[in-house]
Amino acid sequence: MLLDFLFPQKCPYCGKPLGCGQTECSECLKGFDTRAVIKKTPADDICIAPFEYKGAAATAIKNFKFRGVVFNCRSLSAAAARAIKSSGIRAEIEVVTFVPMTKGRKRKRGFNQSQLLAKEISALLKLPCEELIARDKESEYQHKLGYEERAKHNKSYYRVKNPDRVRNRNILLVDDIMTTGATLSSCSGILKDNGAKTVYCAAAAIA
Repeated sequence: MLLDFLFPQKCPYCGKPLGCGQTECSECLKGFDTRAVIKKTPADDICIAPFEYKGAAATAIKNFKFRGVVFNCRSLSAAAARAIKSSGIRAEIEVVTFVPMTKGRKRKRGFNQSQLLAKEISALLKLPCEELIARDKESEYQHKLGYEERAKHNKSYYRVKNPDRVRNRNILLVDDIMTTGATLSSCSGILKDNGAKTVYCAAAAIA
């Protein structure tokens, strides 16, 4: 709260200055659609998000992901947590995890946006957040590829860190954006191959 007072933040969606403790302005909050955006991935998992990837929501995510405006994560995560609660799956989830980055890419960006979202969402849902999946190999940036290219590139890039932490658990898998769904499907497949009972997916937005 003190930092918000000394260094006022801007609304992720419209850019207006925010008051102390606000994560978005009251006008933008009123305009949020309370219905969750729900779409199935190619692996037939349900993906839940608060926004479609367009307009002000897309701007907020781009500023977070590519320009390092980490403050935006707070509002995006809160909106995602509300969407998850409204969908009715909260009671089934046992643990939250996220789409990983290689160490090199995380070092270059400074953070893994999916990990930050997952940590905030898990805290709001009062669930543990665990790093269940690792990624050791680099590939082309995913937003440049179509579904088939993504699926091919992703095939051998992910691994489960500890199968005992995955087996027989209902898992929420978090990414920043669902576009083709190939990345979420690859990570979900790895979790299921290692014994996950059910995998639900969540994102800040769905394209």
